[in-house]
Amino acid sequence: MKELKEKISKLSEFLSGDSGTEDKDFKTAVIEILSDISDEVETLQVNQESLAENVEFLNNDISDIQDDLFEDVSVDDLECGDEEYVEIICKNCGKGIFFEQSALDNNTIIPCPYCGAEINK
Repeated sequence: MKELKEKISKLSEFLSGDSGTEDKDFKTAVIEILSDISDEVETLQVNQESLAENVEFLNNDISDIQDDLFEDVSVDDLECGDEEYVEIICKNCGKGIFFEQSALDNNTIIPCPYCGAEINK
């Protein structure tokens, strides 16, 4: 961004030389437009950096929630309920996920909670 502002400044100095009034008006208009574009690009860059930071925070929060929700659970821990559970290993990330049999029977596409890849039943 600094380089762009320096180039615009050099161009402004170059175009500011003595010339006719028509040329000077044109050159002034070009310099103003370039300055405005530079300011807008700088604003967009600041906004993009802020958005990237926010996305990173959200991603970390979601990862923490996933870790809390999908902790390693054994089949013995799951046998206390009435439902039958099935463990399926994700071919993409290699992690085991437990599903109720009824959920497997009712759904054709199930995403992995860790990597998002489709889990084959």
